[in-house]
Amino acid sequence: MRTITSAIKALVILSSIAVFFMDTDVVKKQKAGDDTLHLLAGLKKIISSRELIWITLFISFFFGYYHFFINSVNSPYILSLKVIDIKLLGTFMAIVGFVQGTMSSKFDVLRKKFSDTHLITMLSIIQVLTLLVMGYYTGIVGLVGIFIYMQIEPFEQILLNSFSQKFISASIRATTLSSMKLVNAIVASATGYLVGVLIDRVGINSSFIWVSTWIGFTLFILLLLKKRYSIKL
Repeated sequence: MRTITSAIKALVILSSIAVFFMDTDVVKKQKAGDDTLHLLAGLKKIISSRELIWITLFISFFFGYYHFFINSVNSPYILSLKVIDIKLLGTFMAIVGFVQGTMSSKFDVLRKKFSDTHLITMLSIIQVLTLLVMGYYTGIVGLVGIFIYMQIEPFEQILLNSFSQKFISASIRATTLSSMKLVNAIVASATGYLVGVLIDRVGINSSFIWVSTWIGFTLFILLLLKKRYSIKL
């Protein structure tokens, strides 16, 4: 027992000596990259710019439905076409992803030929037309429609990056993009609920027709606002 007590005392003494000779703690100074992202600062930045308000509204309404579609009804709709079975569904999705990646890599070519306004208009027309195709047709035609429709996904991040570099300074870019994505998530959630109710009442195919009409109307209003307030993208 005395041996154990003596060993403990010796250990305490050695530990005390070691602590005594330790260096003083150094507090790391905060760097620019360590700043906390402030959500309100990002929202304030968006509200202070007509261009950012317009862009946020477009991204939210245009891709809000897409997020609901891609996470909820894309697979049931594809299988309902009776063209491919569940065994080939993964292959179909892989082909869609491959084409999406190819299109993303060619975005610089599109930017050289078209302005952001032209790209937005073309994307909206593609979304409206492909939703109408999916609403009215089944079989191979419906499959082609959804294949084209799913190609718009990469353009969300591409457009966000393009607009952010033009309208948002680097010091607050991450914060503002986070705020834009928050608004997008809120709109997507509301859209998901409303479209879910719509599908329960009219079915998947008819819901595409209703949504295409709504997207076309929304784009028309946004373009009018863009012209009214001389918003240049």
